[in-house]
Amino acid sequence: MYIDFVLFPRMPHYPTPAIRIVVSCDAERYFAVDITGARDASYIRGCIFNKLNIPEDEQSHYSIFQSEIGTFGIGAALSDDMLINLCRQYGDPSGSLKFFVSPYHDKPSVIYRPRRTPEGRRPCEPHAFSCESDDKSSAVIRLTASKLMV
Repeated sequence: MYIDFVLFPRMPHYPTPAIRIVVSCDAERYFAVDITGARDASYIRGCIFNKLNIPEDEQSHYSIFQSEIGTFGIGAALSDDMLINLCRQYGDPSGSLKFFVSPYHDKPSVIYRPRRTPEGRRPCEPHAFSCESDDKSSAVIRLTASKLMV
């Protein structure tokens, strides 16, 4: 059977550009979240909460705010429409768009401390560092946390 390719031209395939956002729950540690191909806000929220180890049964108690590095939330908590529109409009491969997650809908400056996952990870838990001087010319920095997460 002969198919005329003039009638059915091959459409060029363009790869979907990567879209990454950056999220924090303490305005100190930030995590890149890949949301490439996200079609709705619930998918984006799920990716954010998963990255921050917020259990599924508790996710409805948290709000997402637009943010900048070193700041808590800016403005009001984002609705689903606002979240998806921001990601579509400003999301890019380098993570220029930043969000802050808070357990309160009207208080973006409250820091969330997620509980440990089964693997013992708690990405927003501060690492304990101590700096001790062995002699006058050098200082030894000792990591007292059990793991450093990437």
